Amino acid sequence: MRLISAFSAVVLACAVQLAAVADETQKIILKAVERHGSSIVKIEYECKQADGKGAGKFAATGVIVGAEGLVMATGTDEIDPPVGGRYQKPTEYSIIFGKDVKAKAAFLGKDEELNLALLKIKKEDPKPGEKAPEIKPVVMVETKGLDLAQEIIVLDLLSNDPGYKPTFSLRRITAVVEKPAGPPEYIVDDSLQGLAGCPVIDMEGEAVGFVAMSSSSGGGRTVNMGGRTMYFPGGRGAPRILCYRDFKDFLADPSKFLRRKCWLGVRGFQALSKELAEQMGLAGPGGVMLGEILKDSPASKAGLLEGDIVVKIDGEKLEISEDKDLEKFTKAVERAAAGTVKAFVVARKGGQGFSETEIKVAMEEEPTREYEVEESEEKTFGIRIKPLTRDFLDNEKLPMDTDGVRVTQTESAGWAQLAGVRPGDIIKGVVLKKVSNVEEFHKRMKEVIEAKEPEVCFNVIRGGKSLFLCVRPQWGGAAGGGK
Repeated sequence: MRLISAFSAVVLACAVQLAAVADETQKIILKAVERHGSSIVKIEYECKQADGKGAGKFAATGVIVGAEGLVMATGTDEIDPPVGGRYQKPTEYSIIFGKDVKAKAAFLGKDEELNLALLKIKKEDPKPGEKAPEIKPVVMVETKGLDLAQEIIVLDLLSNDPGYKPTFSLRRITAVVEKPAGPPEYIVDDSLQGLAGCPVIDMEGEAVGFVAMSSSSGGGRTVNMGGRTMYFPGGRGAPRILCYRDFKDFLADPSKFLRRKCWLGVRGFQALSKELAEQMGLAGPGGVMLGEILKDSPASKAGLLEGDIVVKIDGEKLEISEDKDLEKFTKAVERAAAGTVKAFVVARKGGQGFSETEIKVAMEEEPTREYEVEESEEKTFGIRIKPLTRDFLDNEKLPMDTDGVRVTQTESAGWAQLAGVRPGDIIKGVVLKKVSNVEEFHKRMKEVIEAKEPEVCFNVIRGGKSLFLCVRPQWGGAAGGGK
């Protein structure tokens, strides 16, 4: 009677569902709600638009996963938007426990591969009249995975209820898709849409998993829209179920997932298939053939060459004979710790055919990407710029030692636009003085403005050509974008 009374709101809201299942199943569901329901919370936050002309309010479901106040959620690109996107990063998050019970939280970090984010509840004394939140973490149990035809319970919150009462959905596993790299995909008999961020409970009442959005890492694209370079993360798809075993390392030591990925600096990989091994006169399949080696990359510094075939890393043979398995290799590189040295055994072709040699590779964090760097603005001339990044230079087929800054936007009828400067131009100099980076650009522009130069010329690179674009600012009036 106590159980039914405590969750009467849940039972009434889900009466049709409960009526459709056996009495024993009803008991299991109600016990699961009672045991784990209070670990589910709502996450609310506000993001200002990148242009500062508005803001959006957002909400997500999360689960308390640690007594110290850790909250796990999914959708890392929403909870922690990428630099250069539509929104700025949130400055504060609120964790909603129920009616009139909330706490502030800070973003702790994320694992982009699993698309999981961690927040940490701030320890603060409640204000007069406010209730202190009761932190009840879910206790996850490790299993070998979910089985075909297995029934599971997905807990959720009634979002239309001001008290955020817990509720449930009953699902059945209809297919298990094993993947060469990463966790398996579990397909259920009904959609998981709307259940992202919710815990998964087995029919013994144990929390065994979590509903996460599909991975956001990889497949992103950079697009020029209205003169501004915008980054759109890829891989946003349907929700998927992650077993506890898939993310337990993330919870045990989040710090190792917060670091930047490592990179090798190779453009293009190919799996050593049986057919390719036979053509090249090698003993058998299994390995990764390297494409173009980028200048000043870890691969270049170590002495790796285009055409080398990596057959072992740290003594472990690479069982990679199909291109679909290449993700195993790229993840092994990305997950390495910067500063460590990896022993690559490569098969390299010489005068007497292929021979194996060991090459030590010092791992480095990948360079900052174009979408990760902030724009800065020079208001007097109406121009926005970004530093040059390695991936931008690579995409534009420009030398890696190119100096300057890249124009991302010019103000309509501003002095920079009147000079003929366009988004995408690389500014290498201002009034015959070289600018190598963002700091030098702003320093030079400050000198120009203070001196009220009668003519301001920008030396830009456009389409591989060097141009001088000039404007005569009307310092005493309101011509152009000057203020």
